[in-house]
Amino acid sequence: MDSKGNCYDAFAVEMITRLRFDKCFITSASISPKFGLSIQKSVAITFWNAIIDSSRETIGLFPTEKIGFESILSICPANRLDTLITDWDASEEDLAAFDEQGINVVVVEKE
Repeated sequence: MDSKGNCYDAFAVEMITRLRFDKCFITSASISPKFGLSIQKSVAITFWNAIIDSSRETIGLFPTEKIGFESILSICPANRLDTLITDWDASEEDLAAFDEQGINVVVVEKE
């Protein structure tokens, strides 16, 4: 367990693989059409993939400032997401690339 109370060890991953989730909501440091979801530290990669594998539907929550960028480590390809939810000012080019991968792109409108 880390200082924030997160547990990513083999036992946690094993327990996740024994569960089934209807929906998984995920975010990461960044997402790009080519590199996928990415982060800075490798400790959570196996854990997040176990959650995605155990989920019927995976929904990515990515504000504009995380879209189109790549961090140092890939968690998984972008097309592991079923749906990507972002805000109104995301790049149309990036969103079109996600759509081409079969990802349902939902843009939240500005109030």
